[in-house]
Amino acid sequence: MERKILVPEAFWDVEEKELDLQRDREFIIARVLEHGTLEAVREVIRFYDRETIREVVKRSNLLSKKPGCFGLPSCKFPERM
Repeated sequence: MERKILVPEAFWDVEEKELDLQRDREFIIARVLEHGTLEAVREVIRFYDRETIREVVKRSNLLSKKPGCFGLPSCKFPERM
């Protein structure tokens, strides 16, 4: 199930086997929020704790400022998806 996070839409330029879900969590979270499928975003929310996701959204220079939940630091994550 963890590998559903690493969808080709978000990681077209990276070898999946080179990514570590913990070591590369900031890169993975930012890429999925910016380019991933809805299913991949749901998997990110399930896999990583909400505070880690919030911090990545606040700090990452990989995320655009486009409108919508995925690009906003004030994004509210549902308790269950």
